[in-house]
Amino acid sequence: MANRVAHRFSKGKYQAFTKVFDTLGVSILTKATAYPLIVMDELGFMEGEAYKFQKAVLQTIAGQVPILGVIKPDSTPFLDLVRSCPELEIIEVSETNRDNLPQKIVELLKCLL
Repeated sequence: MANRVAHRFSKGKYQAFTKVFDTLGVSILTKATAYPLIVMDELGFMEGEAYKFQKAVLQTIAGQVPILGVIKPDSTPFLDLVRSCPELEIIEVSETNRDNLPQKIVELLKCLL
């Protein structure tokens, strides 16, 4: 339970545990830069007050290791800042393109790795 990032009370009601993002989350991101690819699943609203984690995410994005990640479509100051990073190529998933995306992602990863 010490690594739990949130608690769900009822549909749509959550309590985020900011300290876990700011400690364990930052530690994981720091260690992840030693690998050839980082997978981030999923940046969303729960990180809204985890400022150390947010800083680590932005530093990781600006780094040299490619990232395959998921960003919720919500608009928050943090998520909007992530989306504005020039290093990112954002691919939106929809019902019309989702079947073709696996091949596109494979091709992108081949170029990066």
